[in-house]
Parts: sequence; structure tokens; C-alpha cells
Amino acid sequence: MSPLQKYENKEVNINLVARYEEVNFIPLHLNYKKALFLTSLVWSSILIVAYIICYIMIPWSDLAVRNIIGIVLVLLLFIISAIAYYGYYYMGYALRERDIIFKKGIFFRKTTMIPFNRIQHCEVKNGPIDRMLDLATLKIFTAGGHSSDLEIPGLHPEKAQLIKQFIIGRTVHDEEE
Repeated sequence: MSPLQKYENKEVNINLVARYEEVNFIPLHLNYKKALFLTSLVWSSILIVAYIICYIMIPWSDLAVRNIIGIVLVLLLFIISAIAYYGYYYMGYALRERDIIFKKGIFFRKTTMIPFNRIQHCEVKNGPIDRMLDLATLKIFTAGGHSSDLEIPGLHPEKAQLIKQFIIGRTVHDEEE
């Protein structure tokens, strides 16, 4: 804009803004539900083994207290596993012309929308459980730093690569405009 042009900052009618809630979110791969459950089982097993070691090694004077703590631990681990398992149903993503959206959360809902013109690069990763269940995670890095990065887990590896290629194509297209 040249210094001679008049600066304008027009008001936006909020009722005409596109609503992301009306977007059809694509659910994550069904195997991701298994991955969430397996991951919570692994962590639960580690905590249970640690409790058993403490139960054996530390001489507690009151057996009832040790048993109550054990029961509470098992119930807590069951609740954590159930939340991880059912959290799958509250996750989804949407790919649009100018941005990508990801939503998650059972109790505390979070929706992240990243415009393609802010994306620096993308990568596809998968850990041992992901490889076992044929899954991948798409990581999107933005110009805003770590707090504005996005991970979309639970994608089939081929779909993750396709989305990555689409995003890279869109970021190049946006740079050319």
C-alpha cells in the first residue's frame, strides 16, 4: 500500500462469518480408539507394578489402608482408561480450502484452526503402538511457535501423507498469491 492510499478498516458483520461448528468433521481411524486404550493400559500397568513394589517393600502398619489405596488406584486407572477410550468419539478433523481444523476433548473441549498461510512445515510420525495398529500422526508446525503447533493423531499413514502433500501444496499456492 502506498502512503497516498487511504487506510481502511471496515467493520465485519459477525452474522456473515462462516461457522466452524457447521463443518463436517472426519473421525479418526477406528484403530486409534485401540491405540488410546492400549496406551492407557501400558501406563496403568506401570503404575500398578510400582504400587505392588511399594506394597511389598514398604512396611505399612495398617493393612486396611494399603488395600483401600490399592482399590482407589485400580478405580482411578479404570476411569482414566475409560476417558481415553471414549475420548476418541470427541476427536475429528476437517480440511478446508484455506485451513485445517482439529477438535478434541470430553470435558474440556478444544478446537484448533490453522490457516495454511501460517504453516511452516509438516511431518508424519508414528510410534511403536501406531506402527502396530497401522496409524500415523500428522504434525503441523506454524510460524507462531510451539503453542500454536498442531498434531492430528490416529490417521492411516497414507491419508496422513496425502493431507501433508495437500497442505504443502496449499502453502506454496498461498505464497505465490
